[in-house]
Amino acid sequence: MNTRLPILALLAVLAVGCGSVQQPTASFRSADVAGASADGFRINFGVDVGNPNGFELPISGATYKLALGGVPVIDDTAKPAGSVPAKGSLPVTIPVGLSFEKLLSAEKSLVSSGGNVPYEFNGELEFSAGMLKSLGQSVKVPLKFSGTLPFRDAIKDPMAFVNTPAGRRVVELLVGKGKLSELLELIPRK
Repeated sequence: MNTRLPILALLAVLAVGCGSVQQPTASFRSADVAGASADGFRINFGVDVGNPNGFELPISGATYKLALGGVPVIDDTAKPAGSVPAKGSLPVTIPVGLSFEKLLSAEKSLVSSGGNVPYEFNGELEFSAGMLKSLGQSVKVPLKFSGTLPFRDAIKDPMAFVNTPAGRRVVELLVGKGKLSELLELIPRK
C-alpha cells in the first residue's frame, strides 16, 4: 500500500484551505482614558473585529504605535484575549499603558490642547487559526485611527499623581501650576 497518497492528499487540502482564508475586518469603536494611577494612564482602544470565514479566528496579539500631538510616545505589543467566531464579530479591547514620563514627551500638545490631546494609533491585530497556527502562519489586520484623548477629565483623584515628579508635572500642565495646590487643599485628608 502506498502511504504517500494520503500524505499528498492532506498537503493538497492544507494548501487549498490556507489559500482560502479571508481577511478579517477591524473598525474603530472607541478610545477611552480608562483610568489613572501613580504610574500613569491606562487607555483602552476598542475595535470591532469581523470574521468572514467559516471557522473561528483566535487573536494571538497586537502591535501598535501611539503618537500624541504628532510625537511618538509608545511602540509596544499587547495580548488582547478572545476568538472571533466563525461568520461573526467580536468587540476587542487593546489596553495601552502610558507612563507620565512618556506623556510628558508630548508636553507641548498637552498644554496647547487643554488636556484633550490629539492622537494617532497605528498597528495591527494578529490572528492564528487551526491549520494556520500549526503551519506557523498568521493573518494580520492593519489598524489606523486618530482622534483626541481627554486626559484632563481622567484626573479624578489628583493625590494619585502627586507622589511622582512626572505625575505632578502632568497634573500641573492639565489644571495649571497654581491651581494644583488649590485643588490639593480641597481634598479631605484621611
